[in-house]
Amino acid sequence: MVGYRRLSTAAMTVAIMTTVAGCGAPSGKDTGPATAVNTIHATHAKNVRSSGAAHQNNTTLSTNVSGNVNDSTNSSSGSAAPTKGPVNYGWYYNNLSIFGPDAQIVALKPSNGSLDVEAEYDVTQGTVLQPNYKSAAVNLNHGTFGSAHSSVQPSGYSGTWSLKFGMLQYTKPIQISLAHNGTSVFMLPWSLPGYASEIMTNPAKFDNQVIGRSGSWVWIAMKGPQTPPIPQMINGFRYWNRIVAINTQSHVFYVYSIPPNTSAASTESDAPAFTQIGQTVYIGTGPWIGAFPAQPTDNNQYIVRPEPQSVVSQDEQKMLSMLKKEVTIGADGLANYWNGYVMKGKQQDSKMVWEMDPAFWNHGYLPEGIDWAARFPLNPGSYADETRQQLFGEISVLLNNPLDEAWVALDTPQKIKEHFNASPPAAIPGYVVRGGYYREVGRPVGTSTSSQQTVYVFSQAMLEEIYAVLYFRQVGPIIPTQTTQNEVNKWAPKVSMAMLQYAPADEQALDKQLIQNIQGSLETAPKMSLLQSLPGYTLHHAQLPSGTRTYWYPTNNKFPDWVDPAVFGAAAQGQGQSQVTTAPIHYTQTELGQIKQTAQTVGVAASIPYQGMPGDVLTIVKNGGKGNLILDYKNIWVIESTSPIGQPTDITTQSSVTVDGHAAMYMVGGQNSFLSFQSRSTYITIENLTPGNPISQQNMQTIGASFRTVQ
Repeated sequence: MVGYRRLSTAAMTVAIMTTVAGCGAPSGKDTGPATAVNTIHATHAKNVRSSGAAHQNNTTLSTNVSGNVNDSTNSSSGSAAPTKGPVNYGWYYNNLSIFGPDAQIVALKPSNGSLDVEAEYDVTQGTVLQPNYKSAAVNLNHGTFGSAHSSVQPSGYSGTWSLKFGMLQYTKPIQISLAHNGTSVFMLPWSLPGYASEIMTNPAKFDNQVIGRSGSWVWIAMKGPQTPPIPQMINGFRYWNRIVAINTQSHVFYVYSIPPNTSAASTESDAPAFTQIGQTVYIGTGPWIGAFPAQPTDNNQYIVRPEPQSVVSQDEQKMLSMLKKEVTIGADGLANYWNGYVMKGKQQDSKMVWEMDPAFWNHGYLPEGIDWAARFPLNPGSYADETRQQLFGEISVLLNNPLDEAWVALDTPQKIKEHFNASPPAAIPGYVVRGGYYREVGRPVGTSTSSQQTVYVFSQAMLEEIYAVLYFRQVGPIIPTQTTQNEVNKWAPKVSMAMLQYAPADEQALDKQLIQNIQGSLETAPKMSLLQSLPGYTLHHAQLPSGTRTYWYPTNNKFPDWVDPAVFGAAAQGQGQSQVTTAPIHYTQTELGQIKQTAQTVGVAASIPYQGMPGDVLTIVKNGGKGNLILDYKNIWVIESTSPIGQPTDITTQSSVTVDGHAAMYMVGGQNSFLSFQSRSTYITIENLTPGNPISQQNMQTIGASFRTVQ
């Protein structure tokens, strides 16, 4: 079958494939609509399987569809009537907002010389979604509707033609035959693969249905694709993606691929609508209305009026946002289930999240946001597609977590805890396992630091400096400067393991070793160990009369300038020079991937801040052109460049400061504040995004010191 790509151009159309029953077409896996161009002309060659090749032609075929119904049975009531004016064959996208939110077409019928559209939309009544129906006349050429009025649920096709199915194989194509009055008359070739979703009632019919008849032609709707994008996904990923017209006498058939659309509304439960007016067949599904010859031939041209790019872009953002939200909900839910219910017996944390929901385990239903993402058309290899694939991978990880099944087999938190030896059984996206608990990267799970607890968060460079100086005292005879010793004496007692919850994940292992040694040096019987490695330091050996002394000393023979730690909790609410009001910034794996990809594209060795102002989250990653990367957060704006960044205009004050031991410049002007410094080969400038409320020098230094290279 013909594959498809989602095109971003406004002239997206759909390829039409035609073939002959019995031709040598191999069995194939349907992947959806075909790649499209401006105008499609389908050709038919005997004994040769059509490739679905599209021929660009800017001239469309105008076909007058007035006439009478010829020996047809369809799903709509009412007498046939001529349309008002000619219409081109092909697919027409329609804005259905006149009917209701996320509406979709469920019926078509002729009415007073025009085509009436009936659409369904859901309305929440209490906790239940109730379907509502409205109908309105459509001007297909202009894509406009008349006044909408209430309608009733339509009935489907009830003629003498039907489909019969072979053995059901939910993940493989099934054999389908066309039957008349229950007797099979034509077996569809394997080049037209049909599928069967894993539902309890009529699974094959759920994915393949006769929708109408025009003379000697029977029209069938079929779903695809064959396989889900997430291995554990069972239902919700298939949609109506093909219309097949079969001649019941010659068994010639034509396949019309249904264009994909970006609406969140699922069409899986509503078969495409069908009606005939004169010599034209009309088919409606989702937001699409297709117009096709009632007697298909090889010499028809087809157009597509595409979905507006503005709608595509808006829906793409909504879809990715919803998918990220589902991943976050799933990860947070599992973490809370383990941390609160399993480890502490808190019943309020026993609430099951979607990956533990019986609706999934019994029926295969995942949240609608995941279903929508599975159906959403994206350009393969695009950033949005790669983001979706990364999120799908994280969803798969969540669905593979042993906790998803343990709650069924083990009925008490104590049993679950014992079964897994009081240790989380598997990784969760966005979390690390520490001390028998899931800890969200950068902060405690589901909580913020208590205002009654003071936590001092040191940069790794400062922890290394404290460790090195304290180790000197243990082995002698190195004596640092008095300033350095004073800072160590002041801050060493404030070092604690509590800061690890704020440290970047890739630094926590070394931070833990440094903290353990610093705390050990302050005990009554000091105990410290020589670390195997210490970034930025060189191991020295000194021969003294009492023996050899080994210690770490800065490789450049100079300790970095001291930077005070960030302070959280009670002490941060006081006044004074040490007050810092920054907060951790957390990143998802998807966001890190986006930053890394964009940085590689522009050629920047990127670093990112792990501290920002309260509420800071990454909002936008921008390609600033060759050698320039731009990161937008809620409260700060970061520019990274391979070349020095020019000083902002209207600067009123500037101060030379240090960031993690490196020279930096803090500037204030134009109601904004700035911090510029260099991290390895990359020049970085931070600017606050709240005019009139400059970020203090100390907070800017804390943010600057939190930058770490993107791994």
